[in-house]
Amino acid sequence: MKIMKIFLICIVAFLVLGFNITYTHQENIEELDRLNQTLFYENSLTFTISEKNFTIQDLQRILPANSALYARFELIPDIRGILFTGEYIGPNLVSGRFFSEEDFGINSRLAVVGNRVDTYRRGGQTIFEWEGVEYEVIGVIGYRFPTRFDFTVMLSLNDDLVQQPVVRYVINGQDLQKNFDFLGHEEHFGDVSVRRQDTLSVLNIIDRDNNQEMIFGLFITLLFVNSFLMIIFLMDNMTYEMKVKKANGYSKCGLIWDVHKVFFVLLFGGIAVGLFLSAAFAVYRYGDFPLILAIINFSLLFFLIGYVHILALLQLRHLSVLRLGGNS
Repeated sequence: MKIMKIFLICIVAFLVLGFNITYTHQENIEELDRLNQTLFYENSLTFTISEKNFTIQDLQRILPANSALYARFELIPDIRGILFTGEYIGPNLVSGRFFSEEDFGINSRLAVVGNRVDTYRRGGQTIFEWEGVEYEVIGVIGYRFPTRFDFTVMLSLNDDLVQQPVVRYVINGQDLQKNFDFLGHEEHFGDVSVRRQDTLSVLNIIDRDNNQEMIFGLFITLLFVNSFLMIIFLMDNMTYEMKVKKANGYSKCGLIWDVHKVFFVLLFGGIAVGLFLSAAFAVYRYGDFPLILAIINFSLLFFLIGYVHILALLQLRHLSVLRLGGNS
């Protein structure tokens, strides 16, 4: 009986831990997905060009309003060039600022880098160096959880940068026709080949093909079923004790109260252990622990106690009054 009680505590603890990890993971994915929708619209076009007969001023002139142009370089895939017009919602910054439209007009050498990118200080400025060229770091990207942004470098496109070997470009705008019109400037781009849109966003921040949510869902469902079955098993083992107490004059309310005391301690203990492990994991991985999860977890406690109450009532309906030491 003691082993079964410990087992129930462990099952409930893992149920809480699994749910909390899944919840925080999904919250973070949804946050990145919202960001992804602004960085990489559904109508974005990935393309390659055969010629480079343009300057930054040319690109600014022909780039549709409220659109962005990304350039992915051949040597280091985590380095991206960026040019945009109008409003642009950038990634979360832990320090500094993001590019402004004015930064591109002066052909500047600026960088916004992830918080794990190597930089150095000189003359009161933070510098990122690539291909022998120095870029002033004006902002540092960071989230509460690890992402590909931690290693990403975004450089303001300038006349020198566009001459680097570029694997592909992405025109990121909501209007598909305007995106195609941009590609129609053969005098600047020569022959243009539109490629299949990548499974990942231009900054590779979300893997849309992963099935982690399904695995976690099945794991939590299994733990939930096991919790229910273990409660039933423990309740069945308490049947004889309940019969004896009833034979000795215990009231219905007294019997149910005794059952509640036993299961409340077990379930509360399991949820408390799971909550502690979840909070420790969340603080270590993401920096904080959502208060809403604690509320949800203790709502689970009352749900399971309600389940125990129903089982106790059903068990009492099938009890017969026994003489001490008799059989049912």
